[in-house]
Amino acid sequence: MSNQHEMDYHLRNLSLLCFEYIENIQTVLSEYLRPAINKYELDKDVISAYHATNKALSKIRHVNSKYLKEIRDNCTAHRNPDSILQLGIIDKLDKERIFNISMEISEFQKMLFNMWEITINKKLQYNSDQAYIT
Repeated sequence: MSNQHEMDYHLRNLSLLCFEYIENIQTVLSEYLRPAINKYELDKDVISAYHATNKALSKIRHVNSKYLKEIRDNCTAHRNPDSILQLGIIDKLDKERIFNISMEISEFQKMLFNMWEITINKKLQYNSDQAYIT
């Protein structure tokens, strides 16, 4: 396998990971993080950070979803049997764009991990406070 074929292979896989992440992380946010924020009565700063996190995700998804979906649907997870189409898309892979998307997601994850840390710490404090009440 030549270096270009290897690079294309890794770019396609990175595109797939990025697409699946930006499409599915909203479920995690809405089903787990938002209820925890509500339950543990987090500060307005935390709620603002949550909204900023959602806004960052929406921007990433809005700008990149169509591009990543085309790669995913035709060249990786749900390969289109049209090999000419696949090769055309592979030839036009934008290495810089894919790496930049990956870095944006990485920055988003940092924001998300900070949110989880605040929420978990608040939960521990909440549980500790509840132990004294009973």
